[in-house]
Formats: sequence, C-alpha cells, structure tokens
Amino acid sequence: MLGSGAALLVAGVVVLTVLPLSRPLAVAGSVAWIFRVSRELAALWRVYGRLVGYRLFAGGDITVYTDAGPGLDGRVAPGTLVTRRWAWLRVVTSDGRAWAELVAGDAAGSQQWRRFQVIFRHLPAC
Repeated sequence: MLGSGAALLVAGVVVLTVLPLSRPLAVAGSVAWIFRVSRELAALWRVYGRLVGYRLFAGGDITVYTDAGPGLDGRVAPGTLVTRRWAWLRVVTSDGRAWAELVAGDAAGSQQWRRFQVIFRHLPAC
C-alpha cells in the first residue's frame, strides 16, 4: 500500500510537469500534490507501523489490535473484497480514520480464513 502511494506521488508530479501549464502553476500544483500525498502516506505509515492484527465479529464490527493492545473499534467498510486467497479489507474506525489493507489467507488450510469468508458473505454493507 505504501509503495503504490509513493509511486502515485511520483506519477502525479510527472503528470503535472507534462501538462501544458505555466511553470509557476505546475510548480505550485506539484508542491501541493507532494504535501497532500505525503500527509496521507505518513498517516498510513503510523497506522501500519503499530498494527498487529484484526478481530472480525459477525455483525461486521472490527477490533484493531496495535502494539499497545486492542484500542480501535471500527467496522468493515463497503468496498471490501474477499476471494479464496486474498481480501482487500477496508476498515473505518469509530473515530473516522479509514484505510485498506491487502490480506492473504488460505481457505483450504485455515479455519479462521474460512470463518472470515463466511462472515463477510453475510455483511449487508459489503
């Protein structure tokens, strides 16, 4: 996630320099883009740096476990996708923070992954 964000930061600057804009406008746009994306990447870095795991409940509630223990309560957000081996898990916490994470699992070898798939299928929001 962080790698793709960094790539998009560079791509945005490239696009702004290639567009037929005046030089001051291209520089101002690039600086604004770098500032905005850097803030988002820093926020993601803080979350991912402390993240230890998730606990999903049958109603779609999630407890996010960090290195400081359980502390963030949230919900599975619309846009979450689950396949046999991968899940794009979108989380929105009770304080409004939101992020997505690519999670890998194996339905054949993991009872927890099968439970996650069953719970996901019954969530009305997804």
